[in-house]
Amino acid sequence: MRIVVTTLVLAATLACCLVTPARADETDEGETECKPACRLGYVCEDGDCVREQCKPACRSGFVCVDGECKSPCNPPCASNERCTATGECVRLATERTVDSSDDRDETPAPSKPPAGKTATKYRPSVGRVYVGPMMLALAFRGVLLADPGASLALDFHVGDDRVFFLGFRGGVVGDSSGVIASFDLDLGFRPRLYEGEDAGVSLVLGGGIGASVIALASSSSLALFHLPARFGPCFDFGAFTFELLGGPALFAAKGAFGAFEGMAELGGRF
Repeated sequence: MRIVVTTLVLAATLACCLVTPARADETDEGETECKPACRLGYVCEDGDCVREQCKPACRSGFVCVDGECKSPCNPPCASNERCTATGECVRLATERTVDSSDDRDETPAPSKPPAGKTATKYRPSVGRVYVGPMMLALAFRGVLLADPGASLALDFHVGDDRVFFLGFRGGVVGDSSGVIASFDLDLGFRPRLYEGEDAGVSLVLGGGIGASVIALASSSSLALFHLPARFGPCFDFGAFTFELLGGPALFAAKGAFGAFEGMAELGGRF
């Protein structure tokens, strides 16, 4: 009886020794081996790849390896590359093209155009020509004469931003009692008071020196010096210009007498 019991115990012990290692190997294999192998940042648990946890969690661009936050790229990426979460080095320019969110974040705001002089349609010019009606009020030999006539003027300036101008002006007035003709050299300045896109307003201040001829029906002609002073507003509209001028004038020779000249002139800029 003892022999039978001993035989049974030995048989049971041998069976346990044969079965237990096999189960242990099977368990270990199930716990440690994943097919395919887990990628960096993951560990194999019960045959599944799960993300390895770090506390605190790793920031963007790093993965948890053995409980530590490390870059997934090994060796490290170059200075012009960035390591992605998949462990690949990607050039910065390529990455911005692929990732639309990066484009939205990194696209610079449109820059403002450089500050400069405001564009204008105001036509520049180097000269002006005028023609228009003229009125002359003349005190001569105790008589006040007021005669209508016409004027013609031409002046030059180097660019509209130059206020000084030099020009020539002629005028003729008269009636049945006589005619007065004058030709003057004008010098003055025209400061601009306002300038828009296609219009401008200026103030004309100037004077002249020249010669005049007075031919009266009842007597011979007289030649005199003509010394006028003129002032008034000037309006520019594109290539056209208009001015209203007036001022005193002196006729001087053996005798001297004064007059007042007024004119409304329409012309063009060129």
